[in-house]
Amino acid sequence: MEFPIDIIESITGPMKIVTQSVDIARWIANKYQQHRDSRQSSETQDDERMDDCLLKTLYILRQESDSKKMEYIKYFAQNTILSENCAIDTEGILSFLMDIEQMTWRQICFIEGFNRSHRNEIEIQGMQTSDVNGMLRLNEMKKLVNLDYLSARRDGTFYFSGGLLVTAEIRIRPMGTQLATLMDFKLIPIDEIARAFGTGMIKTTITY
Repeated sequence: MEFPIDIIESITGPMKIVTQSVDIARWIANKYQQHRDSRQSSETQDDERMDDCLLKTLYILRQESDSKKMEYIKYFAQNTILSENCAIDTEGILSFLMDIEQMTWRQICFIEGFNRSHRNEIEIQGMQTSDVNGMLRLNEMKKLVNLDYLSARRDGTFYFSGGLLVTAEIRIRPMGTQLATLMDFKLIPIDEIARAFGTGMIKTTITY
């Protein structure tokens, strides 16, 4: 495929974020081109679909305004479109990319929070939902349940106590675990996860 320099050069926004976007996009595009050149094979349908995955990744970086999220998009590219050992097909990669595109940084932290809770690394003591910011948290949590990254109670509802969402019955789903692995969410600082749920809602159960 032709090097997609136009997509990278057209990134706009605050200078710090643009610089980060361009640097990551260039790195991914260069690594991808080297990977394609080293194979020296004729163009196949799988190659064309993987090219689509690259272009989608670059498009997301072009649109992304949260600098925290960008580094994890890079990890996703490393573990999928740049990996020889990725077991996910191109349709699966594109599906993940479409979800990643619409995810907020806080939703990413929610996924990793429940992932660490599943591994007994942290205890989630609830989620603050009593103010405007809390209602936004709740909407973001509901969306992750709808996308099948998390699961609510058996009847699909949430339970509240004293203005807090009771998180004990919310679980990480296989899709959430897989995304956490592909995007290396294990590197997210515990403080970021704690901030996502609200002050005092995370108890660390292991020593970092």
